[in-house]
Amino acid sequence: MEKPGFNIAEAASQLFSEKSTVAYTQGDGPVRYLDASPLNRPLDLPRKQLPVALGIAVVAAIIGIFIAVNVLGPTMHAAQRAAASVEENLARDVSLDLPAVSSYAGMDAAGIKSAVDALGFNVYTASSEDDIASGTLDMVKLPSDVSAEEGAMYYLQGVNNLDAPDAALLLNGSWRLQFDSSDGFNLSVRYADFDSGNIDSAVEAAIQAQGFDAQTASDLDVDEVGNTFRSGTLDAGGATYNWRVSAIPLSSVYDISGLPDTAIYVGIRITAA
Repeated sequence: MEKPGFNIAEAASQLFSEKSTVAYTQGDGPVRYLDASPLNRPLDLPRKQLPVALGIAVVAAIIGIFIAVNVLGPTMHAAQRAAASVEENLARDVSLDLPAVSSYAGMDAAGIKSAVDALGFNVYTASSEDDIASGTLDMVKLPSDVSAEEGAMYYLQGVNNLDAPDAALLLNGSWRLQFDSSDGFNLSVRYADFDSGNIDSAVEAAIQAQGFDAQTASDLDVDEVGNTFRSGTLDAGGATYNWRVSAIPLSSVYDISGLPDTAIYVGIRITAA
């Protein structure tokens, strides 16, 4: 003889669909009061309905395990793999090789481009020949293990649209040089600093790397948009130029989740005095 099957859905329906009746007790005059005696019933689950509740609990547990294994598990593992990839890309043996921006003082866009090209780095030039002829230049020195073609692909995609591993791959060991002569000499180099650990140290490291005179420079200050900076003057080619080194958290420039909180975005600029 076949054993009767246990239908959880039907049992749950029976458990939660019992109709309740509303009873009244006699009150004074025309006023009638609800009968509160049903509230005095024991709150324990009836013994005959205990298997139903246990069945529902088992089903809920199975669903929870399924979600954890098939949904949350891969998500957590993907995040762990991304974090490991970021660490690996930041630990690569690549050097920043910052140029001495004062050595470009007085040059035009074409001269600066030739000087950067002569350094022999992997370089992506975003400016067209017409841009350069008109006095503007935008170049990116790429890490030694990133080709010009790869760098162009990343920058055309937009750095802010990269995930953390690709951003770490591109930004670690690269700098961006921009020049504009439309309003006098204006040259800047910007890069991500993953080593200094804090803004003040990043500013001082950049000043030292450029050979600027820290003794005659201004004290650390913060401008209206949150950049911490120091500034001063230098002589090059018989002319005087202003220099400024500024730094801000990298997260203020690129909204990329997963990069180190200690990463700093540094800017070095020289302009005609």
